[in-house]
Amino acid sequence: MKKGLMIAGIIPVLLAACSPLQSSGARDRNEIQNIYETNLNPNNYRNMNANKPTLSNDQAKIREAVNRIDGVRAGMVAIVGNIAYVNVKFTKDIKQEDRRDYLNEIEEKVYKEVPRYKIRARES
Repeated sequence: MKKGLMIAGIIPVLLAACSPLQSSGARDRNEIQNIYETNLNPNNYRNMNANKPTLSNDQAKIREAVNRIDGVRAGMVAIVGNIAYVNVKFTKDIKQEDRRDYLNEIEEKVYKEVPRYKIRARES
């Protein structure tokens, strides 16, 4: 009697173990992760390998723009919010009354290069 009950209990377990697996319709973790990685945006901030714009990149662009202007060398560039403060040194002799006009011209030229910031140039 005990043998019969034991065999009757083991047979369903063995038969259940031999049946093919059926998918439950749920997605595994890798499949879900791949869905999110198909973002075609070039500035994808989830991807840590992509080159993203930084403040130091913007400061370098501003310095390059200032250094391309004749008679001026860029000094320190500080970005605070949406304003970029640029210190410039005049390498050629400019009259004191013309310096403010020259600084305004520098601000306009740099703004064309990096339009996301308001440029404030001053003599250092």
